[in-house]
Amino acid sequence: MKQNRVAGLLILAVAAALILELSALSVDARPAGARPQARGQGPASITVTLNPVADTYANQDNPATNYANSADLLVGRTTKFLTLRRSYLRFDLSSIPSNAIVTSASLRLYLKSGNGATVSISLHQVNGAWTSGGLTWNNQPAVGSARASLGVGTTPGWRTWSVTTLVQEWVNASTTNYGVSLRGPESYTGDWLRTFDSRQGSNDPQLVITYDLPTPTATPIPPCSDAQEPNNSFGQAFLITAGVEYLGCIPTPSDFDYFRFSVNPNTAITVELFGLPANYDLYLYAPDQSLLDSSTNGGNTAETVAYTTGAAGGQFYALVRSSGPSDLYTPYHLKLTLTTLTPTATRTPTATPTRTPTAT
Repeated sequence: MKQNRVAGLLILAVAAALILELSALSVDARPAGARPQARGQGPASITVTLNPVADTYANQDNPATNYANSADLLVGRTTKFLTLRRSYLRFDLSSIPSNAIVTSASLRLYLKSGNGATVSISLHQVNGAWTSGGLTWNNQPAVGSARASLGVGTTPGWRTWSVTTLVQEWVNASTTNYGVSLRGPESYTGDWLRTFDSRQGSNDPQLVITYDLPTPTATPIPPCSDAQEPNNSFGQAFLITAGVEYLGCIPTPSDFDYFRFSVNPNTAITVELFGLPANYDLYLYAPDQSLLDSSTNGGNTAETVAYTTGAAGGQFYALVRSSGPSDLYTPYHLKLTLTTLTPTATRTPTATPTRTPTAT
């Protein structure tokens, strides 16, 4: 029994060690040179795989023949007739934003068969328009110098050419996208041929593009504009009109905004302060600049002061000030309401008639 118990404990220890080792491997199980996934550092990279919108090949043996419906893309040279084959492909990149930053782009073709020695097959930028159904050896467009090359043997499988710079030029529209042409060593003395799948074949050609989008540049917010400044004292108080909504700013905690307005006798005064970006307070002053009312709610709560004049009117004042933080960019809203009150009429007593005594 004791030996069985010891054996069981050993098995559990070995299993735990294996689990830890496998967990460590899974954390870092990415290909060499692969970038770890960004977390919380802006938009992640976007990878798209595109298939060609046009592909075909040109055959010097049959210079007027079009091969748009062929399942093959041929690249090669025959020694019997010293004739060549060239392939053409074009991809639609309209789904990629013009401001995209292409971090990698690869053209992938599936090699079906081949003969001869390993040859270097080059990818050339096409410099003129063409269509799948119209291209022949006789009318094939001109191409530029090689933009990528790859040694291709005869073993079937995927082959990949790096075309990052060229695709970036297409995306930015600094180069017109007429597609690419694949060509081998056309002065090579041996006989060689490489047959790839076309989009009519079993394995569609692929253009695999990974790109990032630039981080948007924040638009600077202009400082709040206060048309009533300077109004930092009773003497500079800004004249306001009842029924009009005014916008003002408190850019620093030391800023005071004074307003003045004329009021007739027997008038109800209401001043409202709302839409506050910070903790602002509101004060109402009499013509002699003595305090009549104040509103000092906390936070961004709206403020209201009110007063009713008697038989005498005059010029009254309102003050807006910060009770703590200020806001350089967001205005507050101020509105004055004046309501004329109808004096209550004093009732005149009705005289009681004097009764005249009746003569006896």
